[in-house]
Amino acid sequence: MVELVEQYGGEAEIEQMRSYRTMRRVLGESCRVRVAEEGRIEVEVKEGKEVGGDSVQNPSDLDAGYSGHKGQGYSVQVMETFTPEEEPKNPRLLTYVAVTSAAVTDHHAVVPALEAVEERKVLPQELLADTLYGRDENRTQARERGVELIAPVNSQEGKSGRMPLSSFRVNAEDEIIECPTGQAPQRTKREKEVVTVWFDRQVCEGCKHKETCPVLLSNKRIRLSYELKSMRSSRRRR
Repeated sequence: MVELVEQYGGEAEIEQMRSYRTMRRVLGESCRVRVAEEGRIEVEVKEGKEVGGDSVQNPSDLDAGYSGHKGQGYSVQVMETFTPEEEPKNPRLLTYVAVTSAAVTDHHAVVPALEAVEERKVLPQELLADTLYGRDENRTQARERGVELIAPVNSQEGKSGRMPLSSFRVNAEDEIIECPTGQAPQRTKREKEVVTVWFDRQVCEGCKHKETCPVLLSNKRIRLSYELKSMRSSRRRR
């Protein structure tokens, strides 16, 4: 394959051929090619985990992809509707269908689906979806269109035995204003999407929740930093 790519490289007519472009793509996705001593070409085949899911799966079907969960081929995204007067098990209308490569993960499907149904003026009031669709970014995009995206939260929070972020009281901007025992932060700092609050060390050291509280010990105060989307996800989970 390397010899063929090198031999016909620079031949404009051949470089435009689908078969040549496919061969060059397969070589680049699946192998490492390097020039060794004395100009000798060495080829190393990559391990499977190094080759992306959007790599060539079949030279006869270049749009197919690969998913470790779904295998080779394609995925189909479907949006179906029902009204409050109907049972969810009996959808009345399919409003969106899209076929994608299996390499495209489900969380990428929400925004294109909303854009499509918005253009056709069939936006839902609520969108029920599985866990992978329910990322915070997708909920934000849906809310901007007046749609409430309802989905389970995918997170490891709580499995370690630590107190969840939702145990803290927050303001309208999701900034902590009070800990579970009623202590207010001595200082709050916000940088883009990250909030840091500091609490009184003496108060925290005498707290009954100090073994499970997510705060970190600093020189004089107790500090807690978190992303705003992590706080929103914790509140959704609760």
